[in-house]
Amino acid sequence: MGEPRRSRRGGVGTREGLGWWATYAQRPSSIVGGVIVLGVVLTVVLGPLISPEQYSGFDFRNGGLRPQLDWRYLLGSDVYGHSILADILLGARTTVGIAALAAGIALAVGGMLGVTLDLPRQPLPSIALAALEIGLSIPFLPLALVLLVLVGGRNGWTMGLILGLLAAIRTAVLVRRSVTRILSGDAVRAARASGAGPRLILRRYIFPALTPDIIVCGTWLLGAMILTEATVDFLGLGLSPSTVSWGTALGTTTDYAQSGEWWWLFFPGLAIFITVLGVNLTGRGLVRTCAAPRRGKTATISPTVSGSSIPAGETERREPS
Repeated sequence: MGEPRRSRRGGVGTREGLGWWATYAQRPSSIVGGVIVLGVVLTVVLGPLISPEQYSGFDFRNGGLRPQLDWRYLLGSDVYGHSILADILLGARTTVGIAALAAGIALAVGGMLGVTLDLPRQPLPSIALAALEIGLSIPFLPLALVLLVLVGGRNGWTMGLILGLLAAIRTAVLVRRSVTRILSGDAVRAARASGAGPRLILRRYIFPALTPDIIVCGTWLLGAMILTEATVDFLGLGLSPSTVSWGTALGTTTDYAQSGEWWWLFFPGLAIFITVLGVNLTGRGLVRTCAAPRRGKTATISPTVSGSSIPAGETERREPS
C-alpha cells in the first residue's frame, strides 16, 4: 500500500506565506530595505499633510537657519527661508512619482519588446534588434537632456514619458538576453519538440523564469530614474524651479552652498541616497525570495534529464527498469 495522500488544505497557504516572509527576512539588509521603502511610501502619501509649510512665497528673514529643535526648521532653511524638511517631504511625491512613472513605462514597453523579439513568428522585423543595439550605444543622460530641452520637460508627465521611453531601450536588451537564455534551455527545447506554441512557452516557461530578472530590472530602473530625475532638475533642465522636488532643492541652493551652509545640500542628497539604497536592498531581498525553492512543491521538469519533459518523480521510478 502506498503512503496516504496529504491534503492540500489545512493552512498550506498560511505556511507558504510565512515561508515567503521567512525567506525574505533571512538577511537584515532585506528588512532594512523594506523599512526604508515603507517609509518612502508613507512620505509620498502623507508628506503634504505633515509638511511644516506648503512652499509658497519667500521668507528671507528666516533664510539660512541652521538645524534646530523646531519642526519647521528641524533640518534648517535655505537661502529663501524655505524649510529643508518641507522640501524633502513635498519633493518626495514629485521625484518618486516621476521615477515610478518612468520605470513603469520602461518596464512595460521594454519588457514587451524583449520578450517578443526572440519568439517564433515575431511581429516585429529583425531590424528592431539593430535599432535596439544602436540605441544602447547612445549615452542615456545627454540624449535625455537634449529631448527634454527640445520637447519642453517642465511637466512631470512629459519628463516621465521621455525618461521611460529612453530607458525602455536598455530594458528591452536586458530582458531579451534573459529570454534567449531561457529559450536555449532543455525544458523549452523539449516543449518545442512536442509541438508547444509560443503562447504556451510564454505562459509556462518564460514568464515564471523571468520573475527574478523583472524584479531586478524594476528595482534598478526605479533607483536609476530617481537619480536621473534629480540630476535633470539639479541642472535646471527639468521641472521649473517653483516645483518642489529633490533635484530642485539641490539646484536652487548650489550657488550659495560655498558659504558654509552644509545642510542645504546634505539633507536632500541624503534623502536621495537612502531612497535608492532602500529600493536596491528590497529588490535584492525579493530576488532571493523568488529564487528560493518552495517547500511542498517540486519542479515539473527534471533538471537532470536533458531534453525530457518527464516529471522528476516519474524519472526516479523508471530508473530501476
